Amino acid sequence: MSEAEVIDSTAPDNNIITLLGHINYAWAQLDLISSGAFAGMLKLNPIELGITIGRIETQAKIGKMHSIARHRRNKEQAALLAKLKRELTQLRPTRNATTHGAYIGTTGVGELLFKLPAEFIVDDVEDTAQELFVFTVKELEQHVMDVTRIALTLRAHFDSEEMQKLFALPSRVRRGRVEGSVRDKVPNTHPPPRRSSHE
Repeated sequence: MSEAEVIDSTAPDNNIITLLGHINYAWAQLDLISSGAFAGMLKLNPIELGITIGRIETQAKIGKMHSIARHRRNKEQAALLAKLKRELTQLRPTRNATTHGAYIGTTGVGELLFKLPAEFIVDDVEDTAQELFVFTVKELEQHVMDVTRIALTLRAHFDSEEMQKLFALPSRVRRGRVEGSVRDKVPNTHPPPRRSSHE
């Protein structure tokens, strides 16, 4: 019988915490953009959108959009949404593990281990029907890129006035630079983000 592998169970370093934050941020942006895409498809205002879809997950919203596109016989939209739906199905286990799972340590070669609670195990057929997940940093970085690509694809194909309303700021705030903010005190290792034409 082989010996169990020893893992480093100390808290993850700042780079790993930042990467996990990027995963949550990417999914949050995708969730908002998918809501905007749904609103645009049915010409719903934010209140009507909330009544119609409530708090359903991104994958379910894309599924409903796919059904609507098929009903309307819009083959191009239906094909795109079917593709995005398949991609989200593949991304979901990683999202569940890193969002709902507990970080339990790092292997000697730098793999990250997460244990997923039983209530987030989807079923006995999908890949999520397991408790222990192992990821490399590169795999998690690719995950962020894949989620971001889906968000950008949705925005490119379904951008609308209804979507822009979800991104609108309340009248009491405006976009700009805040002098002396926390951002000014942190070294900037990335180029400034490109501004969209909607800002």
